[in-house]
Amino acid sequence: MGNSQRFVIKEEIGKGNFSKVFKAFDNEKKCFVAVKKINKILLNENKEILNEIETMKKLNNNEHSIKLIENYEDEDYFNIVMELLDSNLQTELKKNGKFSLKTIKIILLQLNSILYLMNEKKIIHRDLKLENILIKYKNINLNEFEIKLSDFGLSKHLEKNNVTSTFCGTIINMAPEILENKEYNYKIDLWSLGIVIYQMCFNDYPFKGKNLNEIRKSIENYKKNKKLEFECENLSLRKLIYDLLEVDVEKRLSWNDYFKHEFFNEDFFKFEKIDFSNVFYDENNVNEFFVCNDEINNLILLKNGKILLSSNKIIKILDEKKEIFFEFEFDNKINKIIQLFNEDFVFGFENGKILIFDLNFNEKQIISNHNSKIKNLYELNNENLITISKEKIIFWEKKNNKFEINFEIKNEKKNFFYDFAIFNSNSEINNFSFLNYELNENNNKENINFLFKGKNLICCYEKLIFDNKNIYFYIRKKNEIRIKNLKNSKINFFYKINEKFILTGQKNGSIKIFKIENKIFELIKKIQIFDEKTKINSILVLLNKNILISGKNIIKIINIIN
Repeated sequence: MGNSQRFVIKEEIGKGNFSKVFKAFDNEKKCFVAVKKINKILLNENKEILNEIETMKKLNNNEHSIKLIENYEDEDYFNIVMELLDSNLQTELKKNGKFSLKTIKIILLQLNSILYLMNEKKIIHRDLKLENILIKYKNINLNEFEIKLSDFGLSKHLEKNNVTSTFCGTIINMAPEILENKEYNYKIDLWSLGIVIYQMCFNDYPFKGKNLNEIRKSIENYKKNKKLEFECENLSLRKLIYDLLEVDVEKRLSWNDYFKHEFFNEDFFKFEKIDFSNVFYDENNVNEFFVCNDEINNLILLKNGKILLSSNKIIKILDEKKEIFFEFEFDNKINKIIQLFNEDFVFGFENGKILIFDLNFNEKQIISNHNSKIKNLYELNNENLITISKEKIIFWEKKNNKFEINFEIKNEKKNFFYDFAIFNSNSEINNFSFLNYELNENNNKENINFLFKGKNLICCYEKLIFDNKNIYFYIRKKNEIRIKNLKNSKINFFYKINEKFILTGQKNGSIKIFKIENKIFELIKKIQIFDEKTKINSILVLLNKNILISGKNIIKIINIIN
């Protein structure tokens, strides 16, 4: 079966300067697809189409990039066959008006995945706009969707310090340096992203005009006044828009600064405004389910909304209905899993092995240098990885998309412990500290030491950290460290809900809710979830306000929001 027989063209669903997009039926896979037909006569040479196909191939493994299915040519057209999606952000904006803050956050968190990969591969898009951000709905609820970036026809490989000068893109989304026919770098995409975010917030363009000159004049006025006429209740989102729509290229955000922006550090999904002081728990309204034969030791909420868990050597991914979506068994016991900012997974195993996988669980890199079981994993600043075992802590730095050892700290004493906390700051790299201590014969801590790394060490910042018996509250101010012993109870898991409330999972099967006010910890609720012989292994707060709690091979779903 030839491609022209395989893909049966139906109605037209989109149009560009050199191409049209059609809905088509794939006779081989028995599903609908999208076919982009590019007129050969309108293209002086086929370099553009080859570039688009190559870019799509490079990004095809990312779930937030439009999937390339096939490409072929006939007498009159180049044909690119892609997955068919339901809509685009421009269409949805016209139907629904401006998006809610929560919807904007969900869109950007998904979009950041593909933008991060493009930045790693030195690809600029050059036509970021709402029409090119497509949507695949999961169900009727508009907040359950998947975002896909499309139309890489103008994309280009461009090294970070290089510039180019081709005039291209959509005028109203163009960065000022393109409008002025100047050379430009990768930061044009950040400007266009600022336009996209502004549109999602206010259903309007920040810079208006009937033609290029009028838009350019509008931007020039903004450059003089440094003020956009818009109201935004969320200050960090307002700052993000201003930081992206910076006319001065040198002052405009870089990709690294964008991914670390304070807007993405705000936790809209973990009940920042909910007061847990008077919680209600109905023990008769608790669901539980079994998904494993062995003890569950990891519960992770993935960025696509699914849940990943591990039990012994097995990982499982549960869909929105808590049904098994994916399952895989490894050769060794899994101790710790984290998902990196770029959505890769890092697995730490009992035998000290550490593996990095992509979203499809294809192995990307083996990093190890540990001879004992992995106790914990942390990502810092989207660029650094910290791996902790009984024998040592290793700090890894990403170079050419691979993690290499930066430095390591060895544990010379077998009874040496490590606990770890990350200190975020506004400096170029995050500050972090870890506490190590020895236990004397009476199990009291002594020889407590701190290690700090970062450019902003003497900053006022507060963070929680816990070991297997106590919670500590650290305050770093004017080179002074204060430690507060909260409660002498056997804690097995710790979960920070928001700035005022924390959850702890105890070894006796209960959870505790603590309120933090004026630097004082108050126990406001203790809830017995399992029997006293079942320790809490993991806690996960979901977007729908349900809380998953694992003990042994059981997961219980509760809701304690009043």
